[in-house]
Amino acid sequence: MTIAGCYVSPEGVVFGSDSATTYNTNKIMLHYNHSQKLFEIGVDSKLAAVTWGLGGLEFDSYRRLFAIFADQLREKKFGEFREIAQAWTDFFWEEYSKSRFYTDPNTGIVGFCIGGVVDSNRMPSAWVTIFEPTKGKPNPQEARKGFNFWGAPNMIDRLLGGYDWDLRTRLLSSGKWGGSEGELDSILQAGILGHVSIMPIRDAIDFMHSCIYSTIKAYKFSHFPLICGGPIEIGVITTDRPFRWVMHKEWTSAIREGD
Repeated sequence: MTIAGCYVSPEGVVFGSDSATTYNTNKIMLHYNHSQKLFEIGVDSKLAAVTWGLGGLEFDSYRRLFAIFADQLREKKFGEFREIAQAWTDFFWEEYSKSRFYTDPNTGIVGFCIGGVVDSNRMPSAWVTIFEPTKGKPNPQEARKGFNFWGAPNMIDRLLGGYDWDLRTRLLSSGKWGGSEGELDSILQAGILGHVSIMPIRDAIDFMHSCIYSTIKAYKFSHFPLICGGPIEIGVITTDRPFRWVMHKEWTSAIREGD
């Protein structure tokens, strides 16, 4: 599992993720803290992606697939970012639909948020595609302006909204609630923290880091499985500059773990 996010600002797009991943060997679960989930697509690129869910396709990494995708994009010009999102969906579907994960409902779900700017208008944008076993090729959907989180967003929902979606579902299905869904929402939403949906991009970077850090610590000190952790990674693409790392683990991060 993962905590992954993006923040679409008028100044650019901020991406963030943790680094924890789990490998199932059919005998034991192996937990690692130095996986890569945030990728620049190409070199000096205005395109990046963050992923959550399934960590890879058998003996095939997202690092390799994004590199091949970047090679294919090099000679193409796109007028709208949705065209790039559709191109990635088409490309990844060819690999995903042939893998064993496409028939595995327990481990086969994987999502991608791909974002940045295109040269034609330099308008920041991010699009989300979620692949699920046996459901056919999905259609990419535009991420909302402001913040978006996936993987394990319930801690952020609790922090910012005062409750998570599971609580709402349990209340409605408990048989104890006698009002309408709208009436329940009005009560629950009274606890929402005031939050400006659009902010300067440096503050958006701070916001992204704060949410991912809070999620990692919440899981660390909770009774839930430790599904988030490791170094926090944050990258940014602004309307006037290509991808830049804000926080990026070094190649020695696993060696130095615990120092």
